[in-house]
Amino acid sequence: MTNELVEGSDQSQPQWFWESNSNPCLLNGKEEWTKYSDIESEIIEKEWKENNITELVELDNCWIDLRHFVQVIKNNKNKQQQIQRILINRNESPCLREERFSLPPTLSKPFNELSHGGYWFIDKWMKNHPNLSNNEKLEEAAKGIIIEGEQLGKQCESKWLAQQLRAPKEAIASLLKHPKTVTTLDLERKKISPEGTQAIPDALKHNHTLTTLHLQCNQISNEGAQAIADALKHNDTLTTLDLEHNQISNEGAEAIADALKHNHTLTTLGLTGNQISNEGAQAIADALKHNHTLTTLDLRYNQISNEGAQAIADALKHNHTLTTLDLNGNKISNEGAQAIADALKHNHTLTTLTLGYYEISNSVTQTIADALKANETVTTVQEPNQITVEGGQPNADLLQHKHSFATFHLVSKEISSKGPDPVAEALPRDQTLTDLSLTEIIISTENTRGIPEVIKHKHTPPTLDPEYNKTSNGGADAIADALKHNDTLTSINLSENQISNEEAQAMADALKHNRTLTNLHLSGNEVSVEAAQVIADAFKQNESLRALDVSCSK
Repeated sequence: MTNELVEGSDQSQPQWFWESNSNPCLLNGKEEWTKYSDIESEIIEKEWKENNITELVELDNCWIDLRHFVQVIKNNKNKQQQIQRILINRNESPCLREERFSLPPTLSKPFNELSHGGYWFIDKWMKNHPNLSNNEKLEEAAKGIIIEGEQLGKQCESKWLAQQLRAPKEAIASLLKHPKTVTTLDLERKKISPEGTQAIPDALKHNHTLTTLHLQCNQISNEGAQAIADALKHNDTLTTLDLEHNQISNEGAEAIADALKHNHTLTTLGLTGNQISNEGAQAIADALKHNHTLTTLDLRYNQISNEGAQAIADALKHNHTLTTLDLNGNKISNEGAQAIADALKHNHTLTTLTLGYYEISNSVTQTIADALKANETVTTVQEPNQITVEGGQPNADLLQHKHSFATFHLVSKEISSKGPDPVAEALPRDQTLTDLSLTEIIISTENTRGIPEVIKHKHTPPTLDPEYNKTSNGGADAIADALKHNDTLTSINLSENQISNEEAQAMADALKHNRTLTNLHLSGNEVSVEAAQVIADAFKQNESLRALDVSCSK
């Protein structure tokens, strides 16, 4: 069976199969392959990735020989069957995770159904064991899985399941066993539940070397956040805590905010992608007035609106330690953005501010620009979106009068054909800018004073990122022509820009003349295989280009 998927792709996952007909000649010469259970595949895959091909992998009914790619039946060692590993596209082969074990008719399920007594079993068990900690309950559940597996002849699968249940706890236990050596603990995507989080506070209270804790993309929710917050009040070493995508809402945010009033070591707090709204934001804002160590606060993609933004803005007037604030992807509009702009006139420590993906008016854009002119510390900024050509004038004035920006990001800025764009006009005059990101910008060839003119200028930033734009009416041709004259740009990202075959060939011609570009990204465009080959041939002739991406084209 041929596998055309790229290993490591987000859209693929490995699945192991065994040849179920040992003599295909008896079945019209057709091979038949049967997939292992999801757990068996996980067991085999682990050993495969760790390159343990010299030892046999034990399953409940057979041994897996990865050196010869065969399975050996336990009760008949002379019976061997071929195995194979295939990458399956998740989108094309959707399936539910298989049931834990296949039960014979004589056995019944004790508590894996909420109906038929399952709920009452768990309720009674909890009442009979009132003094057990969450960690002890977790261990009892793992032991129960193993007992059930032994009764069903599924010892290997049950041990694997129990190991997954214990994994976060064991990782934390390893921290406690080696307190003098562990400084970073990464528990990202470990399926940690609120109950599983309970082991972390003990670790944080006893450990005196851990400085970084990653808990992104788990399911700790408010209960887990409260347990971690309690530990933060006692811990005196942790400096970085990432709780991104953990189903934390206002209750958990309020607990963490309270901890910030007592903690004196945490400098970086990540709360991206949770469910924090105004109440949680207000609690965090109040904590910022009392906390004197936090320097980075990431609140991207929550549910904060104007009221929460106004509370954070007020905190910025009093806080003297925060240097990085990211509010991207919230629900802030004119009133909230106006409050933050006002705070910038009083704050003298913030250096990085992200306000992307807001719908604000041109007048508020002017207010933000005026505030940034007055502010002497902000060097990295991402502006709100929905900025028109007219709304770009304040940013143009800002770039002309303030020469301390190192990074400037514009989102959904239209560079049109109706005349010279003010931002584009201002960019060549700014000789301090080192990173220019222009996301979702409409570039057209009629605007010859736009992005192509920026590229031609000798003070072009080394990194230019107009990803996810719409280079219409020959806009990519103009950029390609500009690349022939540029001698400073090293990286340009033109992914997802509807670039045609003709424009791709213009890019290929530009590569023959450009001597500084090292990274060119053209993925996700409308480039055919033939046009991609033309670019690849130009890549061979170009002596400076080190990375070329033309993937996901036609």
